[in-house]
Amino acid sequence: AEAPLTAVKFGDIVKTILYISKGVELNQPRLIQRAVRQNVSIRKFVTSEQLQLLLKKYIPANLSTLTVMIDLAEKVPVQVSAYSVASPGDSEEKDAMDVVHDAVPVVAPTDTTEDADAYIAPHSVASVLPEVETYLFTLIITSLLREKLNNEAAYGATVLVDRIKSFNRRSLDVLSAKAYFYLSLSFDLIQRAQQVRPTLLGLYRTCCVRHDDMGQAVLLNLLLANYLKANLFEQAHTLSLRAAFPENASNNQFCRYLYYMGRIQATQLEYS
Repeated sequence: AEAPLTAVKFGDIVKTILYISKGVELNQPRLIQRAVRQNVSIRKFVTSEQLQLLLKKYIPANLSTLTVMIDLAEKVPVQVSAYSVASPGDSEEKDAMDVVHDAVPVVAPTDTTEDADAYIAPHSVASVLPEVETYLFTLIITSLLREKLNNEAAYGATVLVDRIKSFNRRSLDVLSAKAYFYLSLSFDLIQRAQQVRPTLLGLYRTCCVRHDDMGQAVLLNLLLANYLKANLFEQAHTLSLRAAFPENASNNQFCRYLYYMGRIQATQLEYS
């Protein structure tokens, strides 16, 4: 017999967003990393209703991307389908961003009610942190990917990445790297990986200028994977020669980089 699906409580999502807000306020990247780690279970079971309530609670009415976020959230099925619990890219997300532990205490609301509306403030918010906006948009995209709505996910990821380009905040690096990953994944799933390649190259140059080590590592691996999947080994080799892997990147990203470098060197008959 199949195991029953596990619902996610609205308060758990609110707690995750609180970690992000506190991480930005206290300049504690570990809190943002902890929120990303907790999101692994949230994105598997979050519902369309919860996504819409989150937008109502945290996103101001004058935000330029609000209409897109609402439209995409409404396309997520009301019921989480059993086949979609294991989302595409699950195995690729278990990197250092998901396993860093912190000891900074954070007071979060306790979810003692099933009524999600209890968390919705009666007044509309005036502004939202870019980190919270990016997290919520990413949560919508992962929900679309979970339900195999890959074209909608690709569109949402494109809008999100365009929005991220307007920010230059180190506190956003972890969440931006996730957005880059889902942009590449969604285009790969709709068989349009070649179309997203120039965007990934532009994002990589921007991350280099801004000294965003996490973004550099993720994008370099995405570009190498993109070239290798298209059998463009010469282009991948040229990129590997010109682009240095950042020293402060996570071990998992470094291992992934070594894997791609091994494939490239094998084609060049460089076995030593």
